[in-house]
Amino acid sequence: MVDSASVLGDNGACGLTVLDNTSQNVLRPVTQAVRQQECTMKSFHHVAMLSERERPGEVFSDLLKVWVVSPDDDPHRVEWVRIASDSPLLDTPLARMPHVAWEVDDLDAELQGKELVYGPIDVGGGLRTAFFLMNGALIEYMESKPR
Repeated sequence: MVDSASVLGDNGACGLTVLDNTSQNVLRPVTQAVRQQECTMKSFHHVAMLSERERPGEVFSDLLKVWVVSPDDDPHRVEWVRIASDSPLLDTPLARMPHVAWEVDDLDAELQGKELVYGPIDVGGGLRTAFFLMNGALIEYMESKPR
C-alpha cells in the first residue's frame, strides 16, 4: 500500500509529483508550500542509524560524546552513530530514532518555524547542524561554510 504522499519523482523545476492514495492513486503536484520547501534544500547528505556495537572506522566526537562512522565511507550514505552513556543527546530523539540529513544553504532561514529538538550547534570545521521533528520523522539540516 502506498502512503498518501509518496513521492514518485521530479517533473522538473522542483515540481514534485506524488501518488495520492486517498484519491484512487491519482498523480497530482505537491502543494506550492511543500514545493518551495523542497526547492530550498541543497542536497541529501545521509541517513543516520543507531548502533550499539563498535564499527570499523568510528571516530569519537568529544563535543556530542558519540562515535560516528562517516557516511562518506558508505556507498548508501549511511552514518552509523553510537551514543556514549554521558552524551548530551541521551534525552533527545537522536538517541532513539534514525534521522535523515540534508545540506542547506542557510541553516537559520531553513529553521524558521521549526520546533528544534537539538541545536543549532557548531560541530567544527565550518559545519553547523540542527535537528527537528517533521511529521514524526527526525530531520537534520546541515550548513557548511568555507573556513
